[in-house]
Amino acid sequence: MSEGKLKGTFLPSVFVLLLFALSAVAVIPPAEAANSYTSTTLSIGGSTLIAPMMSDWQTQFNAYTGGAVTVNYQAVGSTTGTNNMLSDIFSLGFSDAPIPANGLATINSTTGGVITPTNSPPVTGLAGKDPLIQIPDGLAPVSVFYNIPSFRKNLNLTGDIIAEIFLQHITAWNAPQILAINKGLTSADVANLAKYPIQVVHRSDGSGTSFALTYYMGHIDGNWTAAGFKAGSTSSSNFPATELSAKGSGGVAGLVSATNGAIGYAETAYAVGAGLPYAAVLNADGTHYVLPTPAGATAAAAADASQVASDPEFTITNAPGATSYPISTYTYVFVWENQNLGTSGGGAWTQGTAYDTVQFLNWIVTQGQSDATLLQYAPIPPAVVQVDLGLIAKVNFGGASFLSSTATSVTCNHASVIVGKTLVSCTAVVSGGSSPSGSLLWTSTGAGTFSRPTCPVPKSGKCVTYFKTSGTASSETIAALYVGDLNNAPSIGSASLAVTQATSKVTLLCTPSTVKSGATTNCKATVTGFEPSGKVSISQTGGTGSISAGASCALAPLGRSTTVSVCTAQLTGSTTGSVTLNGSYGGDVNNLASTTTKAITVH
Repeated sequence: MSEGKLKGTFLPSVFVLLLFALSAVAVIPPAEAANSYTSTTLSIGGSTLIAPMMSDWQTQFNAYTGGAVTVNYQAVGSTTGTNNMLSDIFSLGFSDAPIPANGLATINSTTGGVITPTNSPPVTGLAGKDPLIQIPDGLAPVSVFYNIPSFRKNLNLTGDIIAEIFLQHITAWNAPQILAINKGLTSADVANLAKYPIQVVHRSDGSGTSFALTYYMGHIDGNWTAAGFKAGSTSSSNFPATELSAKGSGGVAGLVSATNGAIGYAETAYAVGAGLPYAAVLNADGTHYVLPTPAGATAAAAADASQVASDPEFTITNAPGATSYPISTYTYVFVWENQNLGTSGGGAWTQGTAYDTVQFLNWIVTQGQSDATLLQYAPIPPAVVQVDLGLIAKVNFGGASFLSSTATSVTCNHASVIVGKTLVSCTAVVSGGSSPSGSLLWTSTGAGTFSRPTCPVPKSGKCVTYFKTSGTASSETIAALYVGDLNNAPSIGSASLAVTQATSKVTLLCTPSTVKSGATTNCKATVTGFEPSGKVSISQTGGTGSISAGASCALAPLGRSTTVSVCTAQLTGSTTGSVTLNGSYGGDVNNLASTTTKAITVH
């Protein structure tokens, strides 16, 4: 797709990500530089939650490097992956459970020791290692799915109910607690649920996905910890011993598929792949049941982005917000800061493979996020990407770093716009580094569109785009990602944009404005704003009479207009004198409230 074809066309930010996914090699031309990829294989492994995404990463990164770098990922589970990385069998370890501060302190101490907080069996022999860095590299919802024959609906479940099911305190799908929050079930549905007792399936291996689920259950339901189970553990022993179990996320999905009445958990991609329905889980606010979608995980990450940015170990479980899916989790990659480990663990730790490792890390937290939504994951928020790039920049080989640091800044001509009104001009500038080349990618946290979603980095380092808001009042982050090249590290910059509610105006027009006692006047309420919706409440003061349609009328768009909505009501006067009609529009997500009055004479 040429730059000329993009001009004047606004492309959604989701499409921008897909554009990078489909043209990763073409978008970033190789730079003329001293650095180059080594013909090597990176041996890495761990989390099964991230495995579907990793499969995509393996293929795309190999193509991105011109076939020079092969990534060999072993989906052995978070615990084994972490242990193998700490033992230098893997150069990178992937886990859905972060290593807590006390574990990092042990690993990074001068004397070393044994780390056991989230890893079983414990790892020893860590003395003399350089600092370990852990980096949030992926974001996913953990779905709770089930196999009830002839039942495909998304059940509503609360955190308490999920915990009680996994404690085997609730053993029937037609339990009163479940039926009470699923009022939409038919009698046939209820009869079908009654046929199958609940069979719980948990992970038989050390699992970061188990960590995410048990962390959630332990913080929601006191009975979980009261029963002796931990709130956040990767261990298979952190579940009742009488339950069914299977190895890996794929194993859990497979066993649930083969067992009538079974319930299990994994990243949503596994449920989708197995054709299993999954539950909508009550959010932290207690207001909505939210499905385990990329949008739900994105909302959870956005709610807690600042905490994750300041503390990469922070968990986003049960994040606030109406649309936040409560069992969302980051996945993490662990890497030694100093890659000069010789032949430790049997690996060939060379400066060339260390360079490839750094480039792979930079790639997965930037361009590697492009297919996230398509694969049932969510892209990492810009604020967390910025933290990731800073952590990756610390990785070295005997003190020697690999890439020149760059900085990307974003400025927009408006910090605040009214919904649906204004185009925003934004400029990104790439500075520093060693003659940075390659491309800039524009993204936003909302559903707005860009006139120029990508642009090559010119010598000036400057790229301008126009952003069109999505039509919903919100707070958005507009980010520009410089993807880096062979010599220069990626960088990201962002600007905040407040899309504010439109000012509404409600008017009442009554025909006729003078009526006889017992006669009726027709009144039309008109609200101007941005796609105003909802109701206009109508009341009266002075005189007596009756208003049709109760005390309010529902708004509907006026023709094809996006700025005007109308509703109608009738007033029948019963006594002579002056009657004042009061029109009150309460506003909606895009429009502020407004009021008006209209005098009617009854004679």
